[in-house]
Amino acid sequence: MDKHYKKAIPVVFIILASALFSNANASVINLTNQCSSGDSINGISTTDVNGNAGGASDCWGTFDGNDGGSGVELTDGITSWDFITKKNIGGGIEGQDIGLALPTNDGKTGTWEFDSGLNFESFIIVLKAASKPGWAAYLFSGSDADSHYGDWSVNWDKDLSHISVYAKPGSYELPEPFILLLLGTGLISLGIFAARKK
Repeated sequence: MDKHYKKAIPVVFIILASALFSNANASVINLTNQCSSGDSINGISTTDVNGNAGGASDCWGTFDGNDGGSGVELTDGITSWDFITKKNIGGGIEGQDIGLALPTNDGKTGTWEFDSGLNFESFIIVLKAASKPGWAAYLFSGSDADSHYGDWSVNWDKDLSHISVYAKPGSYELPEPFILLLLGTGLISLGIFAARKK
């Protein structure tokens, strides 16, 4: 066997293995914990999170542990949502900066808001408290997905830890910091060139 082929076999195997296990890095929504089917746990309801264009279309939860974070998709085995951002109550952000703000009244109620220029076909807001009760996911779809601010509440004995936002893949566009940096550099270069020409 040619030595080039011998070197290529492990590389091909790694690529195939990563493709097969790519869905392993996902937080799984259990559909039996769905609000619309009346099987949600810990008293969650679609009214827990509302928006300026309507309330949550559906919700799931609660689930022990954490909802994941950067690089972790949210899936119910049928639909998957990309992780967009996570904002901690005590400050600190993970993922894309979409201007997510979540002032709290008492740790159990407050408001949420993100950049009004963002257009999501559908998105999910996750409310996360301590490991128990854990977290719940709230779906905004259709005209409800036009929301970019609203209220949230957790009817749990634990205060909120963070809010995460997930969006349907291929249905949104976010500004890439690198592209914005290139654009900024290009504009500065044009300005310098124009100044020198004068």
